[in-house]
Parts: sequence; structure tokens; C-alpha cells
Amino acid sequence: MACAQTFRACGFDSHPPRVGIARQTEKGTQMDCREELDSLIEGWSQLHGYHLEQPSMAALEQLVELIEILPELGRPAMVFNPAERVSVTLHEGAFISAYMLTWMPGQRAAWHDHEGAVAAYLVHRGALVDHHYREPHLIRTYLRKGMTKRMDKSYMHAVDQMGNEPAVSFHAYSAPTGGLCGMRKYQEDSNHNLVLVEGPPVVSEVWVNEERISRRREDGKNLRAGSTVF
Repeated sequence: MACAQTFRACGFDSHPPRVGIARQTEKGTQMDCREELDSLIEGWSQLHGYHLEQPSMAALEQLVELIEILPELGRPAMVFNPAERVSVTLHEGAFISAYMLTWMPGQRAAWHDHEGAVAAYLVHRGALVDHHYREPHLIRTYLRKGMTKRMDKSYMHAVDQMGNEPAVSFHAYSAPTGGLCGMRKYQEDSNHNLVLVEGPPVVSEVWVNEERISRRREDGKNLRAGSTVF
């Protein structure tokens, strides 16, 4: 779908004016239109009432697809760091937060969840592999340019960059009570347990290897993840 048609479908008369900050990059001067993009997302959010209530995973998927079809100058400049992934905030609203992430070959987002938030992300460039649990298996989903992934409130996953080309992805999150969503981080120990290493206690429940486990760990004890899935 052409950009103008997409903007009209989302409630805008036409593409918003092109404003931003010029940044010098290896490819020359690029426009950082973060403020413009933030206003666009806020307008989309208010149009659909998402400034008052939590959007669905499908709505967040629509949002990252909208960001994807923007011309290159409609997004912030892409910055890559060989030492770590780079996260750029695109929007922080009442019920929606959106980010652009860049990935160099070999970079990884280790095991984590989003503290009950729903989310969606889209691969804009390169390829990623998403590791997550779906009862009773560990599922790997390979995502290439233009492919999306939805995440429900109990989603726990890890993400790896795949291949020799750096990757870029767009992410949208929505916490159930509004505001910024958090993140709980986990590590795998020698017994194939997932150990909560950062974040508040987990109060939801998940199914792993056909065994129901409580993920609430006030005392920091391990989460049994099964010895055969990693």
C-alpha cells in the first residue's frame, strides 16, 4: 500500500510535514524525524482510543507495520554498535511505547519477559530468530524483512540476530495499567533452570514441558524450565 493511502486509512489527510534534525552518518546527512514520528504515533493512538485503554496485539502489529512503510527519512537515523544493541525511543504514550532496535551480527536479547505487557515487533532489515515457549515445546521463529511477531502478556523469550547482515526491528509495547512497560530478565543455570536475575517477582503462571509452574518467586528461587528444551 502506498504511504499516502496508509496514512489516510489511519485517519490522516496526507503524509505529515517533513521536519527533523540533520545528523551526519557514514552514508551522509540523514534527517532524524523522531519528534515527527512521535506525533504521528500519538495521533494514531488517539484516533483509535488507545490513549484511554490498552490496545490489542493486533493493533500493535498494525502500528509497527505503519512505522515500517514510512520512507527512510521519516524515521530516526539507524546507528549500529558492535558492542551492544542500540535502542531508540520512538514514542512513549499513555498506553503505547515504541522503539527501534539495531542489531549487529551475533548480538542477542537474553531471556526476558515484559511484566504483563502485550507487544508486537517487525523486522525491517536483516533477520532475527525468536525463541519462546509454547506448551509443551520451545519454539524458534525465524523472522526476515517485513515479518512480524505478536507477544501476549505471558510471553517469555530470547531473540538472536541471524546472518551476516545487521538487523533493524520496530517494537511496540502496551502495559495493562498504562505507562512504560518493564522487563524481567532471566538466566539459565547449570541445571537448565531459568533464574530471575532482574525485575520484580513474577505473578503470572506459565506452562513448560506440560508442567504448570508458578513464576512467582518472592525469595528469588529458580524457575524449573525442563532439562531438554534448551
